Amino acid sequence: MVAICASADAQDWVKVNSGWSNDTVKCMVMTNANILAGTPNGLYCSTNGGTSWTNVTVFGSAGTNAGNISGLATDGTSVMVKTNMGYFVSTNQGIGTWSQVNMSTLPRATIFSTSPVSPSCFAVKGSKIIVGWGYYGTGAAGAPGLAYSTDLGATWPSGGSFYMVSPPETYPERFITGDGGSDVYLVYRTVAGITTRMLAYKSTDGGTTWSGLPTPPQETSMNVTGMTALALDGSDFYIASTGYWYQNITRLPAGGSSWTSLSSALPEPGADTFPSISPIAVHKGVLWACLRDTLWQSTNDGASWTNINSNLPTLKKAIVVNDNAIYVGTNTGVYRKVHNTVGALSITLYNDLSDGLTGPTAKVRLYNYLDQIVAEKAADSNSVVSFPNLSPGTYSFEVLNAIPTPWGEQYWGWQGSVVVSADVTTYVTHTHNTPLITAMHVYDNATNELFPLDPLTPKTISLGTQIRIDIEVANPAFAGASVADAYPRIYFDRDRALPYDGQVVGMAQTYATGQSRTVSLYATPAQAGNYSLSVSANTVFSGGPLVTDGGYWHGPLFTVTVSVPKLISPDSGATEVPVSPSLRWTRPVGATAFHIQVGTDSSLVSSLILNDSAEVDTSRSVAGLQYAQTYYWHVRAKDGSVFGPWSERRPFKTKLIDTTIPIMIAPAPSITGLDTPVTVRWTRPVGATSFHLQVGGDSTFTSGLIQRDYPTVDTFAVLHSLSFLTSYWWHVNAYNAAAGVSTYSEAWKFSTGLSLPNVVVLVQPSQNTVVNADTLSLRWNSTGPFVDKYWMEYSIDSAFTIKATDSLLTDTSTVIRSMVKSIEYYWRVRAHNLAGWGPYSTRGHFVRSMLSVANPLQGVPNDWVLQQNYPNPFNPTTTISFGLPVRARVRLVVYSPLGEEVAEVTNTDLDPGYHSVSFNAIGLPSGVYFFRMQAGSYTATKRLLLLK
Repeated sequence: MVAICASADAQDWVKVNSGWSNDTVKCMVMTNANILAGTPNGLYCSTNGGTSWTNVTVFGSAGTNAGNISGLATDGTSVMVKTNMGYFVSTNQGIGTWSQVNMSTLPRATIFSTSPVSPSCFAVKGSKIIVGWGYYGTGAAGAPGLAYSTDLGATWPSGGSFYMVSPPETYPERFITGDGGSDVYLVYRTVAGITTRMLAYKSTDGGTTWSGLPTPPQETSMNVTGMTALALDGSDFYIASTGYWYQNITRLPAGGSSWTSLSSALPEPGADTFPSISPIAVHKGVLWACLRDTLWQSTNDGASWTNINSNLPTLKKAIVVNDNAIYVGTNTGVYRKVHNTVGALSITLYNDLSDGLTGPTAKVRLYNYLDQIVAEKAADSNSVVSFPNLSPGTYSFEVLNAIPTPWGEQYWGWQGSVVVSADVTTYVTHTHNTPLITAMHVYDNATNELFPLDPLTPKTISLGTQIRIDIEVANPAFAGASVADAYPRIYFDRDRALPYDGQVVGMAQTYATGQSRTVSLYATPAQAGNYSLSVSANTVFSGGPLVTDGGYWHGPLFTVTVSVPKLISPDSGATEVPVSPSLRWTRPVGATAFHIQVGTDSSLVSSLILNDSAEVDTSRSVAGLQYAQTYYWHVRAKDGSVFGPWSERRPFKTKLIDTTIPIMIAPAPSITGLDTPVTVRWTRPVGATSFHLQVGGDSTFTSGLIQRDYPTVDTFAVLHSLSFLTSYWWHVNAYNAAAGVSTYSEAWKFSTGLSLPNVVVLVQPSQNTVVNADTLSLRWNSTGPFVDKYWMEYSIDSAFTIKATDSLLTDTSTVIRSMVKSIEYYWRVRAHNLAGWGPYSTRGHFVRSMLSVANPLQGVPNDWVLQQNYPNPFNPTTTISFGLPVRARVRLVVYSPLGEEVAEVTNTDLDPGYHSVSFNAIGLPSGVYFFRMQAGSYTATKRLLLLK
């Protein structure tokens, strides 16, 4: 908030419409340079702040009366006026040529009217004119209420640009536009019965399209609320509204979502009083409002108001404001009140001996004569700091760096006894007046190589390299500078965060004004990484050291890496290198690990045979290379997580194929999961007549040998006696009479797996056997490897659609019971091991003969008996027999496989002896069921099979 009026009564009001009659001012606007006042006797213009006025010819010939002026609108350049002769517009601040606005083509006032509308409000934006009108009656709902013309009212597009909404009585009440830009604001009034409401809208394209603003707050208890005045301060929108016992001034800030009331401190309206707040004006945060014809002013957002009515006459119709004064149009002319005067301070900042501007990197802290902080502001892009509204007096200021640094704020100098006078801008130039850094250079101290200091391409140096930082420190000779003790300091760090990797501090030296020195500081980074530097010039004050220049981070400026390893063997370009060579290199200082790459591509970008970034030794054996092939390799060292540069890239070529040594063919090296037995194969070198094969449990063939110097004339061997899930190595040499025995070939590795069990062979009964008993024993042959259980199933159909299954058999036999006469049975078995279930056996087949089973038992059993049902399988009836040693209640129940009770066969008291009951499963689906007998303390359960 900028307070323009520091004292409301510093100067009284002065009438400034001399030169024209004391007409009532009906409206008034201020363009970019002029003041326009509309009266019943014409339009008057002042180009000098009200000192003199000129009658403006709006229509007719020069010098004729402009008519009764009842409305004005401007955007700062274009002006539109409403007279008793129509509407006119000027594009040159009201002093140029005027043209009449054509209203004849506007829409009708209502759907029943044949006359053009009479605008309720209007606005102008450049060559665009916007008008609004109201509609009354339900028939007009939804009709357009705004129209705009883009050619100063010569033509109007059809349809308008905004449409009414309910209630039926609604109309635009007032526009307001800001100077420049395309923003136009509008307040609508809607009336339904006795309820009056306000709606606010904004257009950012000069009135072509509109969007709603948050609804202004309004009193509803008396239902007569209305808008009385509008004002703009930049993009802050102000509305004054009144009603019975109600008054309010509210503000909507630019982009805001809610309104703020500013009038709570104004005098309250009395009973049966209709207050009126109109007109209002706002300029740079200062607010003026005319309440019941008394002019009030607030410089603190309405927290308090001052009566500045003084000698103003009544009937105030308009208020306009600029930086110099406030103008009020009354019933007897225009009155002016000059703003109270204040001073201003403008500071231009420089930062080095070449008078370079600081730009926005500096800020100024302003103090009054009591050394109290008055304000603090950052410099703009022109290195200027402005304090536009200061009370006259003596000020001091200090200049600080506005950019955060690791060491806090930097002190760039002090200037005192700056006198600020009223109505005057004091211009001050301030140059950095404490010791400062004028240059910094970084070198490799051993080679004196200058670093480029480019963060995009940091200089790379090896771990252990000592760097030298040459810092030029100067004490300015500008006004305000003095002799000072100063010393340089550097910090170097990889992540710019505490703890820092290191610091170096130079000796304090005394600098005369204008004196400059180059100070060399030395540092040796102890770890690899990307390093940034922070360099500062420090001055010793009574309060302790103070950073007076520098202090922010530069970089990264250099990258520290471990040194490059030196390759030892094989030599560059070596030939006849073994296909399993050992690569060796040196270990640089600080290296904790290595990254080695081997490949057939000379760039080592693709076709890598080896790519290991975690090697900790200085040698590496490489297996699996091809004969007569050129390979490339290089190595780089690592310190922690930082890699150094790559070594030279060396080529070497492996030896040609040794024609006396067999070449391995199969199985492929390192293959796994092989079934046993395994067949190994190799080539026959020219002249070879026999071979020796070795197979063992390790690559040295010192343990677990299953073939030791196995002689053969063939180029293959079948390896029996191999264990499952075991790794083996093998190699072979050759013999011929002329050359003798060759060396062994390279050793290859393979691993055996575990096969699924073999097919089970059914033993008993033989195929197609006729069985004369209800019980039958089934047997089959054991099979391997490592069988742990068997799965047997039997059925009365060859497809095993409905079957009985036992999957937990650990023996090679089982028994089936209660077979049904004259039924064909099918059965099969499969074996299981850790690899899974093997295949089913062939399908076995036998037939139950027509012979009857033994007669039912008679007498009294010695113990409880529950026999298997007969027949079983059955369809749909079967007989269940049981025996009781004593009289007991017998309950016999049938259950589904899920344990659900599906039938109760009997539940009665029976005498000792054997008994039989019949079970009819006519309503049940085919499948396996269980029946359970409970008698006394005896319980037993058996399974039955229903086949339909």
